[in-house]
Parts: sequence; structure tokens; C-alpha cells
Amino acid sequence: MGAPTRKKRAPKKTAVEPELADVLRWHRDRLRETLKKEALAADVAVIHEERLAEGWLFPSSKGTLRTPNSLDRAWEKCLAYAKVEKRFTVHGLRYTFTDLLRKAGVDPVLRRQLVGHVTEEMQRKYSTVDIDESRAAMAPVFRLVPLPSVTSAGAGKGGTLGGTGTRNAQQPAEALPPTG
Repeated sequence: MGAPTRKKRAPKKTAVEPELADVLRWHRDRLRETLKKEALAADVAVIHEERLAEGWLFPSSKGTLRTPNSLDRAWEKCLAYAKVEKRFTVHGLRYTFTDLLRKAGVDPVLRRQLVGHVTEEMQRKYSTVDIDESRAAMAPVFRLVPLPSVTSAGAGKGGTLGGTGTRNAQQPAEALPPTG
């Protein structure tokens, strides 16, 4: 098989939830019906049927592979419908999916397989940590750190160190000012 490369071929089979499988079967059946109704040249109709028999779900109108920009118009319509005004690309879905798998606690090896990453380095590149996750990870640490006591002499100057208590679970940590 050789050493891992930056890119590898997509898996021939992948796990699909039953609900998604139902939608994809419906799509393929609808595509077959549409092809029957359209006046396609005989050779194009044969190519389409061969591709569908091979398991293709989204062949081009000529029965070939779609081009990289074939999602552009559909994606723009989806963003408009969802009222997404910030820049969000189809490729951005890969980052989102990677993060959702990580947050769901999916094993790293399985995450790489599902997203199609060969190396741990690439998996880390696509994984981001949001501020809420950082806060949740730090909360147990803050509960262990003694709180400084504030004396009248030290008021306004940061107080004195050597606190007497620890932060309890119900006492939220103060928000830090934004960095940048």
C-alpha cells in the first residue's frame, strides 16, 4: 500500500444512517424516472443507467463525473435559504464534521477514516476548539486554584495572595478580556 500521502482515494463503502440511505435511494429512483422522461440520446441514457447501476448518485447530465464547481449554485441557494451571510464554503463542512465527530467522542482512528484523513497531523489541522470547550476544560482547574483574599489595603491593587478558600462549582470564573 505504501507510505501515507496527503490525499488518498475515497473509500468504496462508507457507513450511512438509515434515514440518509432512504433519501439517497429516493434520489436515485427520481433520477431514473427523470432520465426516462427526458429525450436523451441513446448513448447518454445507457451511460447514465450504467453509472446508476455502479452506485453513482450524482452523475453529470452527460453521465460523467461532476466538476469541482458543480455544487456552487446549489450551495449559494442553500446559504441564501438559511440566511447565512458570512463566508461559508462547502469545504467548511469538512471542518464542521471533524469538530462534531471530536465533540461526540468518536475514536480518533475512526474520525480519520470517516473524514478521509491519512495522518494525525491533517486531522489536527481540520479540528478547531471553540471558546465554550476551552472554558469547560478549564473550569475544573479553576475550582482547584485558591482564591486570593482582598484586603482593604490591597483593594484596587489586586488584593493579596494567599487566599483561604477555593472556587466552588457554582461560582463562575470571571471572563477574561478578549486577546488580540
